[in-house]
This record gives sequence, C-alpha cells and structure tokens, in this order.
Amino acid sequence: MKKKIKTLLIVLGIVSLSGAGLSAWIYFSAQTEIARYARKHSELEKRNTRLGERLDAAEKQARQWQGKSESITAALNKLGKEHTLLQGQYTSLLKEKDSLVEEYRGVSGQLEKLKALYSEEQKKPKKIDASDEFLSSLLEEKALLQVEIEKLREQIEGAERQMRPSQEKLAQLEAEKGMLERKLEDIEKASGLLSSDLLRERKKRTAMEEELAKTEARLRETIRDKDGLAEQLTGMKQALEQRLAELSGTKKVLESAVEGAKEATRRREPVSIELPPIVVRAEPVIKRLSKPAEQEKASAPTELSRVRMAEEEAFELEGHIITVNDKHRFVVIDIGRDNGVQRGMPFSVYRAGKKVGKIEVIETRENIAACDIKEMKVRRLKVNDTARR
Repeated sequence: MKKKIKTLLIVLGIVSLSGAGLSAWIYFSAQTEIARYARKHSELEKRNTRLGERLDAAEKQARQWQGKSESITAALNKLGKEHTLLQGQYTSLLKEKDSLVEEYRGVSGQLEKLKALYSEEQKKPKKIDASDEFLSSLLEEKALLQVEIEKLREQIEGAERQMRPSQEKLAQLEAEKGMLERKLEDIEKASGLLSSDLLRERKKRTAMEEELAKTEARLRETIRDKDGLAEQLTGMKQALEQRLAELSGTKKVLESAVEGAKEATRRREPVSIELPPIVVRAEPVIKRLSKPAEQEKASAPTELSRVRMAEEEAFELEGHIITVNDKHRFVVIDIGRDNGVQRGMPFSVYRAGKKVGKIEVIETRENIAACDIKEMKVRRLKVNDTARR
C-alpha cells in the first residue's frame, strides 16, 4: 500500500513538472517568434523611413532643377523675341540698303550716259552758240547728279553704320542663345537622371512597403497563433488542475484506506477498500503518466481495474489530440517514443465513440508525436479527440 501511495505521489510530481514544462515551452516559443517578427518589423520601418527621406530630398532637388529649367526657358523665350525683333530690323535695313544701292546704280548709269554724251559733244566742232548752251546745261546736270550721288553714298554709309551695332548685337544674341541652349540641354540631362533616380527610389519604396505589409500580416498571424496557443494552454491548465484535483481526492482515499488497513491489522479485522471511479477520458498527459500507477492497481480485485484492463487490451496504443493545425493539416497527440509510437504509424481518431478520421505519425518526441491528417469524416478534428491504434 505504501508503495502505491509513493507511486501516486511520484506521478503527481511528474504531472506537475510535465505541465509546467509544456506550458513554459509553448509560452517561450510564442514569445521568441513574436520578438523575431517585432525586430524585423522595426528594421523595415527604419529602412522605410530612410528611403522616405532620400525620396523627399530627391523630389526637392528635382523641383529645384525644374525651377531652374523654367527660368532658363523663360530667358530663352525672351532672347528669342529680341532676336526676332532685331532680325526684323536687320531685314528692313538690308532692304533699305538694297534700295539705296539700286538708286545709286541708276544715278551712276545716268552719269555715265551724260559723260558719254559730253565726250561726243567735245569731239564735235563748235558751230553755233546753241551747242555751248547745251554743254553748259549738261555740266550743270552732271554737277547735280554728283551731288546726289554723294548724298546717296553718305546715306548708304550711314545705313551700314546703323546696321553694324545691330549685327554685333545679333551675333552676341546668337552666342548667348547657343550657350543657354547647351545649358538647358545639360539641365534636361540632369533632370532626366534625377527622374530616373526618383523613379528607382519610388519602386524601392513601393517594394519595401509591400514587404512591410507582408511582414505585418505574418506578425498578425503569429499573434493569432500565439493567442490560440494561449487558449489551448489555458484549457490544458484547467484540465490539468481538474485531473490534479481528482488525483488528490484519490490520494486522500488511499491514505485513508492505508490508515484503515493499518488499524485493521492491529485489530486483526478485515477492511473493505472502496476507490472512487476514475474518469478514463482524463487529460491525456495525466493519463500517460499515471499508467504505471494504474497497472499496479490492476492487481486489486476491483471493478475499476477490470474496466481499465479491458480498455488497454482493446487498443494497442491510445492517446488524445492536444493541438490541431488546420492550415497545415496536422495534429499533435500526447503519446510519443516512450509509449512505442514510431514514424509512419497510422491512428484512427474517435469522438464520443464514433470514428471521425485517420492520422499518420510524421515526427515523434519522448511524450508527444506530430501526425499528418489523412482522412476526416467531420468538418475538422478537435482537441481531446481520441487517437487509437
């Protein structure tokens, strides 16, 4: 009897340690994953901030170059108008010059004709006084034509002098226009480069924002998984506390029975021992750890031990589902290598005595095993469903 009590106490200690260890493992795994995603989220936010600053600086510089380009374009337009005006003046002066040249040529032609007539008259012999009068009139006309020619020559020279500053100004404007056009071309090239850099930065920023959104989505999913694990952990703790309470009651009954047996031995009186019924579908972790104690109690001729032996003989291995992952279609059961579970073993899943699915072991640990869901006859498997082989 003392050995049974000692075994129960050991079972209680192991159950407590296993529950605490499982809880700590689940909690710290979730916290580690959350911290990792939080660090990545922080790094992405910093990188996004730096890219935003670079993008703002590039946009500011692009606006400055745009302003310079607009001012140079305005200056070019102004110079173009001045150039057009001077070109008109230059064309007008050229026409005036051509007119004066034509007039000069006409007067020169008339003068040449008069000279020819004068030479012919000089060659002719003088006969009458009328010829002298005619010659005198020709000389006067020649003098008038020479005066007019001098005036035309002066007008032409004045027109050329007036055109000279315009030509110099026009040449200067042409040079300035060429310089401004080259400068505008350089600015347009720089603006194009800045636009390319700006577009590249925008694409990088968009990619970073998309990556940040994906990371935030993964973080939210991790938080949801963590909350789900926390809920499962709470349920496991409650079931564990309930089972511990049941075992505590059993312990008290056994201690009372031991005291009664000792008293009966002293009095040499027979004593009847009645154990309270133990629920078979208790928390899987407790059930697994309490098997040695149950096997020892099986030797006692009680109804409880006969029921337990019948159930153990009906199924080679039996456990319960403690975690369900619908997304990746796998479950975790509360028996492992220590119970003889091996990779590739098939299990049938039952709920309320009815078969609801099939699973197959894909990974084992000492006290737990991960199983792939092969078949489901219900919408989804649930925690505490029974796995039997």
